[in-house]
Amino acid sequence: MPPGEPRLCAYCDGSLTEQSRETVDHFLPRHAFPELTLSWWNLFPACDRCNSEYKRMSWSCSLVRPDTDPVDTYFDFDEQTGWLRPNAGLDWPTRVNVRLTIRVFRLNDSHRCKARARLCRDLVNALKRDAQTQQRDRPTIDERAEQGPYRFVARRFRDAVPASRPAPPPHHAN
Repeated sequence: MPPGEPRLCAYCDGSLTEQSRETVDHFLPRHAFPELTLSWWNLFPACDRCNSEYKRMSWSCSLVRPDTDPVDTYFDFDEQTGWLRPNAGLDWPTRVNVRLTIRVFRLNDSHRCKARARLCRDLVNALKRDAQTQQRDRPTIDERAEQGPYRFVARRFRDAVPASRPAPPPHHAN
């Protein structure tokens, strides 16, 4: 990875330095496609869980490719639980591919769901700080959207709360 690039798993988008050891995944496996072993377009940074524990020998050309498929538009998620699902606007074959990707990489395991839900809470708290300070905390939100982990969750959040929209008022308990 080039210096300054986020060190994230290409599949789960979790932090490679926090989650598990870093590995390089061959999207199309070496045992089936030995001629592609050193093809750059076939190599992805991956956490050990996605690469060795979950994907292992389970592979399919139908898996969502993190480099060419529009991941941000393929997946939707529940902000409270962090649960991933295919975007409802997708055609049937693409929804099937997204479901397969979620299943193979176990993207809805409890640890990952909790981490995505925690990110949503952190972003909501950033908006609450905005309301209290009367300033936008866009650097925090934008940084999470670009540096991760779980960038697509932060990008969805950022895009749903445009910079021109005022932050919500703080919640006061009665």
